[in-house]
Amino acid sequence: MSQPPVPVVNPPAELTDDNVAGFEAELVEIMREAGPGIVVDLDGVSFISSSGLGCLVKIGMRLDGRGRRIALARPDRSVARSLRLIGLHSKLPVFASVDLATIHVVASA
Repeated sequence: MSQPPVPVVNPPAELTDDNVAGFEAELVEIMREAGPGIVVDLDGVSFISSSGLGCLVKIGMRLDGRGRRIALARPDRSVARSLRLIGLHSKLPVFASVDLATIHVVASA
């Protein structure tokens, strides 16, 4: 039996308090599907608020509790730097490409 594909989700260009609830609802809906986890493609995302980061951590924890994974792909320099400074790169693994993030999700689940 082959494993289902890993969904790739693109957040808004700015993930802020105003739109995080809708993005989280999208992630929760995707979580209901079978599969090893989710890749969040950050290409084109220039800002993630603290509530946006909190959403990603919360979804990551929910996936982890189900033996599934989350991975982030292609963040711009400022977003990648923020993740490192806050220390979230250990909870939300970051990859240079969607392919590498997908490989991580499949291998880790």
